[in-house]
Amino acid sequence: MKAFLGDIKSSLAIAMLIVFGMVSLPAVAADSVAAGRKHVAKANQLASKNKCKSAVVEFTKAYQSLKDPTILFNRAECQRKLGNNADALMDYELFVAEMPAAPNRASVEARIAALREAVKAESAVAPVAPVAPVAPVAPVVPVAPVAPVAPVAPAPATAGATQPGQPSQPASNETKPAEKVPEAPVHRAEKWTD
Repeated sequence: MKAFLGDIKSSLAIAMLIVFGMVSLPAVAADSVAAGRKHVAKANQLASKNKCKSAVVEFTKAYQSLKDPTILFNRAECQRKLGNNADALMDYELFVAEMPAAPNRASVEARIAALREAVKAESAVAPVAPVAPVAPVAPVVPVAPVAPVAPVAPAPATAGATQPGQPSQPASNETKPAEKVPEAPVHRAEKWTD
């Protein structure tokens, strides 16, 4: 019985969370809409004073909250005035896509066509970044192979050497001359002239 009551309490708690969550969603959405409208009002005010750079920022914030395509049109107008042709083109195209029955569609399509030409011209004239000159590479000179070095035989034990466990004896001052190792022949590059 306790398990059954525990299940009912859990179910009621979950149901209450869902109900309260649904109630709070419209409140959050209302706040977002109110904030979006404030951004639109501020953006329109800035645009009317030809402060388009600041207006674009406000239009962007407003569009993120409201998703109203007319905001895209207004932002495109500011972008066009700022000379940001590619950004204005993108906003006009989104406006037409989201609001295909717009009353000003013909004038917007004319602006889109003009902006496409402007963007195409800008990309054709865009300066190419200069390429740093490459330093010339020194020619490769062939190197003659090196002859292997003959192994040196171990020195014979001297009379003064000690065996383990024996006292050391002074070594004689006689030293054998080292065996001479033959030198590799030297190859020289010759220049042929005609």
